[in-house]
Amino acid sequence: MESLRFIVPASLIPYLMLLVLVFLPGTVVQAGTTYSLENFPDGDQRLEELLAGDKEKQPYFVWRDAEGRLHNTPYHGEDKKVSAAAPTETESRWSSALDIIRRQQSAQPSDIQPDPKALELMGLPATGDHLADFSSDCCLQLSMSNRRPLPLDRGQGVTVSQDTPNHVFATGTSPYILLALPQDAHPWALRLRTFIDKGAFIPTLVFLDQHRQPVRMVTDIKFRFKPARWHRLGYLEAVLPMAQEQPEQSAYVLVVTREQDLSAQTLVQHEGDDAVEMIRLNNLPKGELELKLFSR
Repeated sequence: MESLRFIVPASLIPYLMLLVLVFLPGTVVQAGTTYSLENFPDGDQRLEELLAGDKEKQPYFVWRDAEGRLHNTPYHGEDKKVSAAAPTETESRWSSALDIIRRQQSAQPSDIQPDPKALELMGLPATGDHLADFSSDCCLQLSMSNRRPLPLDRGQGVTVSQDTPNHVFATGTSPYILLALPQDAHPWALRLRTFIDKGAFIPTLVFLDQHRQPVRMVTDIKFRFKPARWHRLGYLEAVLPMAQEQPEQSAYVLVVTREQDLSAQTLVQHEGDDAVEMIRLNNLPKGELELKLFSR
C-alpha cells in the first residue's frame, strides 16, 4: 500500500506547530502524564515562555515535504519578540481614550467649562464633576459577591451574559463586572481585549477606591482591530496606562457599557496585506473580554 503524501503550502507552515509537537531541546515530557481541562497547559503562555527563554533552545516543529523528507523549522512567533512579563512594542503604544481622573478640589473655580453638547455626545452628565455625578448612582449599591481578582501579569477572562447583574448608572442601565486590583503591586499598563462574535461588547472602565468611590473613568476608547484566525476569534484591543498621578490607589476596576454605545456601532480600521478596510461592528450588551495588568 502506497503511503500518502501531502503538499503543504508555505503560508500554512507556521500553523502546523499547533497540530504537531513543539520540541524544545532539553525538555523532557514525563511518560504517563494525563491531561484534563483542569491541568492542561496554556499554549499561549507556554509559547511566550519559550520565545522569551534561552535563544539557543528556541522551539521548532517537524514537518514532511512532498518528497517525504523531514524538516526542522524554527518557530519565531511571526518574527515578534514576546515577553511574558511586559507588553510588546506594539502593545506599549497607549490607546487614545477619554480619561477622567478625580482631582482635589481647587480653591479657585475654573473659568473654562465643558461644552454641554459635547458631554451629551459622550454620554456624560452636563455638570462639571463627572465622577461625582457617576458616583451618585454608584457604587456602594453594587453587589460584591460576584467580584473576582485581577492578577498581575496574567490575563483574566470575563464573560458578560444575560446572567450578569445590571445596575442603573448615570450613563444608563448596564451589566457590570467588578474586578479587584492587586494591592501589593503597582501595575503600569492594562491591556483590554473584547472579542468579536456577531459584534462586540464596548466597555467603559471605572476605577474605584477602597470605599468604592470612583476615582477614574476611561471611556471612548480607541481600539485596534485584530482579525480572526482559525484557532481564535477576532478581537478589539487597547493598552491603557495605569495613571500614576491618581490621588489614591485604585482598589477595583468596574467594567460597564454606556447606553449610548448599545444603540450605536463601532467602526474599526483593518490594515490588510493589500488595502486598508473599514469594518463596522454591532455593539452588544454581552460578550467575552480579557483584561491583563502588566508590571514594569
